[in-house]
Amino acid sequence: MTAQLIGERLLNYEIKSFLRSESFYDIYLAEHLLFDRKVLIQTLNSAFLQNTEAKENLRRKAQNLRFAHPQGVLLYDLIETPENIYLIQEYLENKPTLEQYIIQNGTLTEEKMLRIFRQILDSLASAHQSGIIHPALNPKNIILEDNQVKILGFDAPAPQDKNFQSPEELQKGNLSIESNIFSLGKIACFMLLGTTQLPKKHTIHPKIYETIAIATEKNPKARFHSCTELAAALSEEVSVEEIEVKHAFTHLPLMILGVLLSLLAFMLYSIADETDEKSSLVYNLYDQVRIQKIRDSLRKVRKREFVRDSIRIAQNKAENLQKIHIHKVKQGESLKEIAEKYNMSIAHLKQLNGFTDKTPLRADAGLRVVIRNYHKVLDKEELEQIAQKYGISKFEIIRANDIEDERKDVYPGADLIIPIKK
Repeated sequence: MTAQLIGERLLNYEIKSFLRSESFYDIYLAEHLLFDRKVLIQTLNSAFLQNTEAKENLRRKAQNLRFAHPQGVLLYDLIETPENIYLIQEYLENKPTLEQYIIQNGTLTEEKMLRIFRQILDSLASAHQSGIIHPALNPKNIILEDNQVKILGFDAPAPQDKNFQSPEELQKGNLSIESNIFSLGKIACFMLLGTTQLPKKHTIHPKIYETIAIATEKNPKARFHSCTELAAALSEEVSVEEIEVKHAFTHLPLMILGVLLSLLAFMLYSIADETDEKSSLVYNLYDQVRIQKIRDSLRKVRKREFVRDSIRIAQNKAENLQKIHIHKVKQGESLKEIAEKYNMSIAHLKQLNGFTDKTPLRADAGLRVVIRNYHKVLDKEELEQIAQKYGISKFEIIRANDIEDERKDVYPGADLIIPIKK
């Protein structure tokens, strides 16, 4: 029964082999007939075709993969037919994990760790903005190949590792952005040292050390509140806010304290005899001062982030959620023309379909594009009214739907594509 789909075609995909069964589902390897791309197809086992819960689980899995990001597992399509449901996603089987890479090759240099870690941060930031929290963030769920990262486990139960779980996860099972931040701090430590414990004696760059220390605070409120904040701490130095001249006397005690701390650190450094124990004392004092400075200076960043996110959330509520539409490529049509048709960028269109600069565009191929919605035309409803309803121009609707004659093509009951806003 498991091999029943081998050789069948699903849109542009041909099913090549059966891989395994998982609970209610069968997993197949398939290839795109035009783009020479391998994909995984997950579908209901023949014994569970009428199981509504299993179908709903696949839909939820697709929702958790819906954010499009180069470092995330790409969701190519979710296809429902009267007989079954098919989830089509990127094929990443048998790729080395970050844990395996470090075990085989040793810990990373700070330069390489930062280059890889920023990819991880970028992917998690995109997921968090889509309302998705990773349920099991650890090196077992991070693919590392040719210095390129892919993060697994957003969509399904994934390997857990208590060494990378936050205290609130271990005690109460609470997941949040801050719990992901804790895991990220532990991952950064593991990449540099091969362990999740941050030592007191160290030779790590102070900026990296203090960032990991903040990220792995036991109290979630004391950690970074977003991947953006964490990334900022690892990039250019976050400077303390400038003190205006008129406020100089107000802040004089703090200024004196800062000078005294600096002098104390300098004296300790001067009398240190280069032993590990004394160097560690200087480092620890220096680290704690810098950590507190970063915490203070991030308050202003957090306020800006809150305002920006509030605006973004309000905009998302005001506008319909984006949908995926399949565009059939016409003879002679270019990627630029297709992107303009749906108010998309060429880069986004390529990313959504897994294109490279060498990928040929073939006529009659189905391309995934992002649209705002489908609108069913009401009786006596005109294009101008529909355009005003969605806050776009009449021309954009005409272009997206290839309307040649408005009187013939726009009629009650017709389904029109509403493109996203520019």
